[in-house]
Amino acid sequence: MNPIIMYVYQCKNRTLSENPSLIYGLDHECRALCSQYSEHLPSRFFIGTQSLKSNENQVHLLEYIEESNSLLKAVFQHRSGEIWHIISFSKQPQQLLTCFSSLSESNKIENRFTLWRIPIDVTENLNENENATSLELEKCHTFNRNDFDENSGRLARLKPEEEDELILCLETKLAYIDLETRQMKRYITVDNPGGPKTTTSRLSKISTCNWSPHFSSNIVTIVCNNNIYAKDLRSSSNHAWQISQAHSQMVRDMDFNPNSQHYLATCGDDCEVKFWDIRDTTKPVLKMLHHSHWVWSVRYNSFHDHLVLSSSSDGNVNLLRASSIASQPYGQLIEQEDLLDEEEDSTIKRLLVSDQRQSRNDDGLIRKFEDHADSVYAIEWSPNDPWIFASLSYDGRLIINKVPEDEKMNILV
Repeated sequence: MNPIIMYVYQCKNRTLSENPSLIYGLDHECRALCSQYSEHLPSRFFIGTQSLKSNENQVHLLEYIEESNSLLKAVFQHRSGEIWHIISFSKQPQQLLTCFSSLSESNKIENRFTLWRIPIDVTENLNENENATSLELEKCHTFNRNDFDENSGRLARLKPEEEDELILCLETKLAYIDLETRQMKRYITVDNPGGPKTTTSRLSKISTCNWSPHFSSNIVTIVCNNNIYAKDLRSSSNHAWQISQAHSQMVRDMDFNPNSQHYLATCGDDCEVKFWDIRDTTKPVLKMLHHSHWVWSVRYNSFHDHLVLSSSSDGNVNLLRASSIASQPYGQLIEQEDLLDEEEDSTIKRLLVSDQRQSRNDDGLIRKFEDHADSVYAIEWSPNDPWIFASLSYDGRLIINKVPEDEKMNILV
């Protein structure tokens, strides 16, 4: 019996004229999702499974065909353990990194980071032959517990643009890795985040981390519970900036605005999504409360930073609008076109455009996608199509959705 289920699903809140969701189901629980950038190929996503039986875990590569609202897939065996995080490489498309956990020889659960080689040519379109194929990922290098002076975490981040360096999340610090030599350059630590202590506490453990795409990729953020610390890799001391008690409970994820160097979004167990200006971190510049449980993931749209996704263990994916802090506010192009049209009596048009622009500029919830039936741990925008995004819930359901047509037209016209 084929374990893969794929079908088109109409959300109960949508009319038949709107874009239908596409659902892809797996036999195992899942948390790990990432997109694969390729300039000349359709939207692609990697999924990693979390079977307790290590030898049953897999990595699925999905290629979305928009014209037919369908998927092609390739399935690779990942027999090393249950996958918590995946990283794909745009400069080295045959390479993949997984963060996973498995039993050690002493029968203890250990986290590891492994670089893999994908056994098919991923620079070409997938074809029907891959649909029936289950190949082994080829192990290139593993960063083991013995490589570090404390236990490994379950998260890694790739340096933007160059993709030549990596940060691996440990319990209370980051391991800064040179990918060419596969050697550690140094540890990145937080200066006494929880006050004096003699043992590792909940407040000092890293919950997430990220790499800023700005400032020549020299800024790395570390989140300990609900505090965020930005470290400048060019300096061994002090924080570039920090946000104390960013949320009332644990911060689960954060994302930098790709088009504006001063803004970032955070989310956490207090059900909120917050937006911050790093020039003044005393309070958020924008707050949104549209989830009813922990918010696990937040993602900026890299093409139109008005658009932000959030996902939660309430089972929902929210499409948010953050126009007031976007790099290019809605309506700007319309206003310029209107001003240039001097021969036309545009008084009425100006009033209509002004009213339309005002409604577009309202920050808040654009749409709640309620297709999932379990906690949604991961969301990702397509890296080469600004209107497509994928979400992954723990029950192994990946759903591909699109930005609503009216919101899309608001941006384009």
